[in-house]
Parts: sequence; C-alpha cells; structure tokens
Amino acid sequence: MLPAQGNFTDPHNHYTFAGKEWDEALGLYEFGVRLYDPWAGLWLTREPLPARAWEPRTWHRYQYAYASPISYYDPYGAQTCSFNILTGELECFGERTGMGWTPTLEWTPLPSEQPAGASPCPISPADLYNLGYGGYQAWRALQMLRGGLRFVPGATYPGQIVVYGKPWARQAAGLSPYFTHARWTHPGLVGYLSPGVAFSREMLSKSTGVGIALAVAWDVYEYGWGSKKEVGLQSPEFAAAVTVDVVVSAGFPAIGAALGTLCGPGAPFCVPAGTALGSFAAVVFSTSSWRERSIQALSGFYEAIWWEATQPKDVEPVKIEWDSSWGTPP
Repeated sequence: MLPAQGNFTDPHNHYTFAGKEWDEALGLYEFGVRLYDPWAGLWLTREPLPARAWEPRTWHRYQYAYASPISYYDPYGAQTCSFNILTGELECFGERTGMGWTPTLEWTPLPSEQPAGASPCPISPADLYNLGYGGYQAWRALQMLRGGLRFVPGATYPGQIVVYGKPWARQAAGLSPYFTHARWTHPGLVGYLSPGVAFSREMLSKSTGVGIALAVAWDVYEYGWGSKKEVGLQSPEFAAAVTVDVVVSAGFPAIGAALGTLCGPGAPFCVPAGTALGSFAAVVFSTSSWRERSIQALSGFYEAIWWEATQPKDVEPVKIEWDSSWGTPP
C-alpha cells in the first residue's frame, strides 16, 4: 500500500491515505490510535479490539482493513469499517451505526510494542539442537548410502536377509560391522524393513522429546525473562508461541521421516535423510518471518476464544408489574 504520488519533501503538500495526514518526519500515516507504515502495509502496533473466533480475517493483529482497502477502511486505527449499501448502515468491526453517525473512541492509544515472535537471538537453543541432530542424521544417511548398505531377501532358507555394504555403513545404521545374515524378524533390521516401524521409532526417539523440551523452555524464557517478558506467560501470545514451536519441532521431522518411508525396504538411509531435511526445515522456519506470522495469527485466534469465553451470558430481562398508582398503562 503506497502513499499518494508526489514530492514528499514539498512542505505545501499534505498527502493523505484514507483521509489521514502523512507525517513527513516519521514517514508514516497518523490515524490517532495507531501509526500506519505504507511501505510495509502494516500497523506498527496491535489491534486494540479483540478478534472474533468465527472470523479468521480478524486474527491478524497488524493488517490494515482486512488487507482489502477497496472494500474496507479504518477511520482511527482501531476499527475496520465498511458501508453496507443494502441496509444503508456503517458497519464497524461488528457494531452497526446509522448513516451520518461518527464513531467516537472510548479507549486510549496502546503503547508501542515489539512485533510478536521477535527475538534478539535469531537462533534459539532448540534450533541449535535441531541443526546438530539434523547434521548427525545427514551424516548417518550419507555413510549408509556411500557404503552401499542394502537388505536383500536370501535364498538359503525362507525369511533370511542378506546384508550388503561396507562395515562402516553397517555401523552408521547401528548394526555390527560384521553383521551379514539374519532373519527378517531380527530386531536390528525390523526398523528398516518396515516403513511404519522406521517412522514410529524416529518419532518416539529421545531426540524428538529433547527438541520439544528445548523449544518450550526457550519460549518460557523469552516470555518470562527475555525480550517478551512484558507480554508475559499468561497471555494468548505465549500459548500461541508454544503451540507453533512444538508443532514445528515435531511436525517437520515427522513429515521428512514419513516421506523417507516411501523408499520402502532395501533403502534404509531414506528415513534418517528425510528426518534430517525436516530438522533443517524446522530451523529455517523458526528463524524466518513465517514463525512470527504464525504466532500472530494463532494468538489472535486464542485471544478471540478467550474473549468469547469470558463475555457475560445473556440475562433474562427483569419483568416489572404495572402499579395502578402510576396511572393508566401505556
């Protein structure tokens, strides 16, 4: 969303956006409650009104006019409004007013706050762990691949498996370097011969639990004593950050391991390779702006649910009987 065209240094011109004045010194539009950055297309502070759980477009706390400025506008930086041509009413964020009525502000501007998910450290301890674990899995898969490790059904007796490959490739798979023959039920092989078992072992390993624990611990530190301590642990944003980080820590490696199982038996390096790619993808996601966007959207959703749950329920109207001393009933 760009401001009006023209020379911004001309002191005699006052460029406006949605009827608001352009501040040349700040390079922002002043809306009263909040400042708008036209180059980023976002507000600099959060939406002061609560979101609505049943309307996902209200979950984003920084967007202008539902990201649809042709159909909507924001008169004060606090409400998204539109004109209903069918009813002749002005609808502002769920409240309806008659034509010609101008909504007034009954709240004070919120102080500027740091964008959700921002952190002075781009890589958390959980990301460092994922990098290390992903690197180990990548090395392990490469060793098995270069060593020609593969399992082939034997011909000597039914159920026999012949293990081919270099001794160091077997070691990388967690097998003895002298391991050459076994039945398909051997505990050292069953994890590779069954894609489902390989996936479940990967997801139930200690590494997944450690990654989740580090992600949660980092969020507790960040919102308890770190850069987000002003938001606090008792906030929808903290709950959203924990949810996003747990899903990313477990979900990305799980997707990679699931894709690795598509190789099927005979290619045991696929599962650890897929897990490694998933771990690297989790780190990339956590250090990108997508983590912040996900936290903002989920925080708005949690906040909307909390708002709906804490609203007072409908109360039955009080019935007043007419007293004859009041005169004739209307």
